[in-house]
Amino acid sequence: MRCWHCNENLIWGGDKECITNDDYSIVTNLTCPTCHSYFEVYLPVDDNPTDRIRHLEDALKEIRDIAHVSEGAEFYAMVADKALKGAK
Repeated sequence: MRCWHCNENLIWGGDKECITNDDYSIVTNLTCPTCHSYFEVYLPVDDNPTDRIRHLEDALKEIRDIAHVSEGAEFYAMVADKALKGAK
């Protein structure tokens, strides 16, 4: 991948799980050795079916946790569980 500003080859700095936005699974950071620009590239969750299922499982866990606290939330837990089974 080349730098947007000077067209130099970018240096890969690493990948990490994207925990700040549910729409993305991985964020990659890249730097330019010439102009020192910094880039972050986000991989959408939809590009990786395994990540989409993992995010659905996380959401289901949160809904089940809420169900223990909120009256009537059992219905939402049931709907989320069916959605997860349909995604697999």
